[in-house]
Amino acid sequence: MKKPKIIGLNTTFASLNYPNWIETGFSESVSLLDYEAVVVNPAELLREYGYKSAEYKDYRLLSETCSRQIVADFHRIYGQVVELLRNGKNIFVILNAPDVFRIRESSGAKYSFFDCFSFLPVQIWIEHLKGHELITTSEPPYDLYFRKNKDALFYECVIERLSSAVPLANIRGTSKLISAYVEYGHGKIIFLPPVKLEGDVGTKAALEVNGSRFIESIMELHHALSAPSETNELPSWTENFHILNELEAIRLKHQSEAEMQKLKEKIEAEQKAIDNITNYKRLLTETGEPLENIVKQVLSELGFELCMAEEKRSDVIAKYNNIDIVAEIKGVGKSAAEKHAAQLEKWASQFLIDHGHQPRALLIVNGYNTLPLDQRTEEVFPDQMLKYSTSREQTLITTTQLLCLFVEIQEHPDCKEERIQELLSTTGRYTRYTDYSEFIAQSIKPKE
Repeated sequence: MKKPKIIGLNTTFASLNYPNWIETGFSESVSLLDYEAVVVNPAELLREYGYKSAEYKDYRLLSETCSRQIVADFHRIYGQVVELLRNGKNIFVILNAPDVFRIRESSGAKYSFFDCFSFLPVQIWIEHLKGHELITTSEPPYDLYFRKNKDALFYECVIERLSSAVPLANIRGTSKLISAYVEYGHGKIIFLPPVKLEGDVGTKAALEVNGSRFIESIMELHHALSAPSETNELPSWTENFHILNELEAIRLKHQSEAEMQKLKEKIEAEQKAIDNITNYKRLLTETGEPLENIVKQVLSELGFELCMAEEKRSDVIAKYNNIDIVAEIKGVGKSAAEKHAAQLEKWASQFLIDHGHQPRALLIVNGYNTLPLDQRTEEVFPDQMLKYSTSREQTLITTTQLLCLFVEIQEHPDCKEERIQELLSTTGRYTRYTDYSEFIAQSIKPKE
């Protein structure tokens, strides 16, 4: 068998120097189109992109630069993968458990989990689950991979959902799927469990023994899948001649494809609308700069004119009609404290010095931000800070109240001026929307 030229994307077999096997990374610009098949390992992306990451809500958060790079790299690879599949090539995806991390979206104010399978033209949902008791349900030629690597196979992921999947292997004694393939274009995307590459096998390193077997099995499987069938492909001229109800079947297929495309576009538009709406929920969860960004967005959409604030000079300086506003924004795991009001007083005093008149001072706090909304039963602005805040004519509002204010004005624009004037004339706690249920609905779970 002539060995096909195969490229490994983010794989770890380069040291074997296996003939016709080349390796590259996601961020490298090596063309995949020069190869007959691609083997992809979507795991451990943080090794390649996470060098400037930070911790955010128990997950790594890529820097803005790295976020842009990984999105661009995956988009570039996506285009090549689609082209390869259309040309009848195969994509082998090794289901090592991928890293779970967040990226910064282009707006800079929104963080989202990165889909490590977004280089594929199909969607796959997985569950992280480790083990080694698996059984293949596949027939030739797919059984070749499992026979060749039977002593080294294990699993790190279970396929939860994959449209049009053909099962290849399950966790023994269960229906949980750990290997499958889908057809795309004229090629196939084949999801395979990994092989063990650590420890010793006899007298040789596992990488050398199991790695070599792995590459051989991929090459043999690709060769078998690419071998011409016993039935010759119809020549192109037959497409101009039709029998039975072939034309009607073709018409219905085209109609279904058009409807599917419209449905896909409709779903994408609806998802975008959902994302735009749910983004406002960040008022209930965020802290630090992300909270400041969403508060600024909401204030701007409510008609506040945001002014440039010097560094270390207030979180927000704004105007509403002829009213100057200075705001301090905090996200805290418990209640607000007098120190937050003191910081706000500092910003207000500085504004007075700079501009010659007193601004309206707003303390906007996302209190108990780690708790679900229905569990936030304690007062965000405790009594002991009220004397200080009221003496300085500060307005105290939670981000939950701000969200309710925003929702009501969106639904009833005619109440906008009345509600905002009420807010800006309040000294101490803002008392409207203490019951959020009119504007924030809670799903009721059915009894089990």
